[in-house]
Amino acid sequence: MSSSQSRSIQFPVRSLSGAALFWRALIARSARSRLTRTALAVVAVVAIAPYLIPSTLIAPRIERLVSDRLREPVGIASARLHALPRPHVTLHDIVIGRRPYLSVERLSVTPRIGAILSERKILRSIELQGVIVRQPLFERIERWTARGDGPALQVERIRLRGTDLKLNSADLNGIDADVRLAPGNVVSSMLVWIEGGRVTLSLTPAGEGYAVNLSARNWPVPATGLTVASLDANGRLTADSLDLPSVGGVVYGGSLVGQLSLSWKSGWKLVGQLGLRDADLKPIAAVYSQRSAISGRLDAAAAMDMRAENAAAMAAAPNIAVDFEVRNGVLHGIDLVAAARLLPGKKEPDPGDTRFDRFSGHLLVDAEGFHFSGLKIASGVMDAEGFLTISPRKELAGRIEAAVRGTGSLVGTPLAVSGTVDSPRVLPTKGTLAGAAAGTLLLGPVVGTTVGMKAAQMAERLFGRKPPQAKEQPVRSGAAGTQPDLSGAPRKTEVEAQPGRR
Repeated sequence: MSSSQSRSIQFPVRSLSGAALFWRALIARSARSRLTRTALAVVAVVAIAPYLIPSTLIAPRIERLVSDRLREPVGIASARLHALPRPHVTLHDIVIGRRPYLSVERLSVTPRIGAILSERKILRSIELQGVIVRQPLFERIERWTARGDGPALQVERIRLRGTDLKLNSADLNGIDADVRLAPGNVVSSMLVWIEGGRVTLSLTPAGEGYAVNLSARNWPVPATGLTVASLDANGRLTADSLDLPSVGGVVYGGSLVGQLSLSWKSGWKLVGQLGLRDADLKPIAAVYSQRSAISGRLDAAAAMDMRAENAAAMAAAPNIAVDFEVRNGVLHGIDLVAAARLLPGKKEPDPGDTRFDRFSGHLLVDAEGFHFSGLKIASGVMDAEGFLTISPRKELAGRIEAAVRGTGSLVGTPLAVSGTVDSPRVLPTKGTLAGAAAGTLLLGPVVGTTVGMKAAQMAERLFGRKPPQAKEQPVRSGAAGTQPDLSGAPRKTEVEAQPGRR
């Protein structure tokens, strides 16, 4: 065979070898493609399969389990299993209670797959969205947590989004939280945001409790109608108390400083002291009166001791004592000078204002209203003192003795306070007017009027209405040397009795 023939035979062999490699590569690629398609099909089935499981098979079982555990009616609109991105289950439109006190738009639970078959179940995360919590829930939490039955369960993370608290005394809306838990479901860290971040709260482990840091900016305080420009507090949380020895901030242009302590081991108790210096009183008064009954610059020192069986009853049982002083202010809608000069038979003066240099006194706030005592008002033309009660319905009752300078013997006219906060009335007492009328009749105007008024005033002091009796005020708490610095605000150095209601 010639060399040319030899080459002609060898060429196809080399070509056949290349073709084989080509077909092998093609076959391998096809196999990989089938494997990829198969894998994708399996993933698709896994992802879609949970949606093919009727929620009617899942939701009722979860309802029974939770209802048996809580011993409360539980309703779940739907439930669904998901495989991606991690296996988890979501529940929708959950309600607990005959009159629902807990409702959740969406609850997502993600378990750790490796722990499903173990005795101790581990949940990677629990996420709740659109939660509404009502007052009765807090009355049941202690009962639920006191039970030790049920499977061992470890939760690693809890997230809340859009939670609203509907309490008897106030609503707290827009709460988000991120809670990390260590073994034993012990909180390792907690961050809470309220009202879009206006209030932030953080907890970190510290010994047997937690270090607490609270910060608020431009925050409308629930149930008070007041707005805090800034507030910062630091303290410690334990199983049965929250202590905030450092509280500071700015309220209506005034500086706030103090300390608070809340405990719940044996009933609920809130004690503490707060001092406010050089605040604008007008917007504070506007919370309680549409006419903003008083304005000026306020210094105040408050002590509180509030006790109740549960948290819900705390707001209904205030017990706060305040020493206050208002500088360079105005009593709106009350003209004490005109009222003190009113003579028998004269027309009641039109509503006016009383400007003052200094207005001070004591205030006790309790369930029966606001009780003012030791009131003293000083201005260039008048000095006055007295007591006053404002009922929960904003009704006024009290007495002021006003001495107007330049009126000769018409000094110390007793004035009766009545009406409401928005429509006050201040007039000479009936006894004063009756005495003035009798004196005028017997001795003539001017001299007789003066004598009659003085006689009536003396009789009222001896036999008439007396100032309110002393009423126990909150005791200032805290160890020696831990009282807040209330510089610039009036402050008592020891416990005194507060005159209370009339």
